[in-house]
Amino acid sequence: MAQFGKVDYVKMMKHPLPDDVTLLSHPVRGSEEEVANRYAASQALIEMIASRCDFRNLLRISVRRKMENYLENICRIKDINQSFRDWVKEQAAKTSEKTSGVRHP
Repeated sequence: MAQFGKVDYVKMMKHPLPDDVTLLSHPVRGSEEEVANRYAASQALIEMIASRCDFRNLLRISVRRKMENYLENICRIKDINQSFRDWVKEQAAKTSEKTSGVRHP
């Protein structure tokens, strides 16, 4: 993921988002586009989590426990899938705003 580059949120909105981001795993099959979409979703998920809490600390304290508990209690993410969809939509709108100069609600 480190070499993937910047997430294109506008492009992400043109493809179906994962139904369950907790099932994202290393893609070993699929077309080049499917693999790229999965990497973009993984990177966007990390960006979302990092924007809400310190990601390194989150990993340290959740090593022996369920990550979901910490996402809810520390990062205030109750429904990671809905939060992810909202995050992608917000980021796509921000990107569109910057390129078009038009503010979206």
